[in-house]
Amino acid sequence: MIATLNKKSLQLGVPGLVLQYGGLFLAVDFFPVGVLAILIGTILLLFGLGYYLKAKNRNLAWVVLIFIPILGILFLALLVDKSKPLSPGRA
Repeated sequence: MIATLNKKSLQLGVPGLVLQYGGLFLAVDFFPVGVLAILIGTILLLFGLGYYLKAKNRNLAWVVLIFIPILGILFLALLVDKSKPLSPGRA
């Protein structure tokens, strides 16, 4: 995995998740602010996962899996890293 891209993915993805879930709680009392936080969080998470996929040398089209709740992100995390060649003992 390419370390610089992985670091950038964490810098964008973690705040994106925090904004998404925090926006859910804000939307109850402060509807416009909560919806804006959810939208900004989703955009940050998409870019963060895009950098994560680039770090694994994968096609950016995989990012659409984010729209499958929980399982999509889990599937992206389990993708095989193509940024380095496979070792002889690794299938």
